Amino acid sequence: MRGLNFDQLRTLLEVVEQGSFSAAARRLNLTQPAISLQIRELERRFGVRLIERLGKQAHATVPGRELVSTFCASAITSMRRCGVFARVGPAACMSARR
Repeated sequence: MRGLNFDQLRTLLEVVEQGSFSAAARRLNLTQPAISLQIRELERRFGVRLIERLGKQAHATVPGRELVSTFCASAITSMRRCGVFARVGPAACMSARR
């Protein structure tokens, strides 16, 4: 099985933060179908629904929140270790845990 795709994880984080696939698409300069495909591939990989779709809104499921929290924690630890500043920060992790 291939390693995790960083773009898919970043897409998941944006969907959770933005609360919709369309807003995440605008933020990432992608199409909404591309966002949907990336989320669907992640869900297929993990075998669980990561995003609950409610009309035009999207909310992380419990497994989705856990994946975002784990991803954020790993990313922040890596960024601190390397001294690199990136857009993913503690605020993103805190909002994803709600």
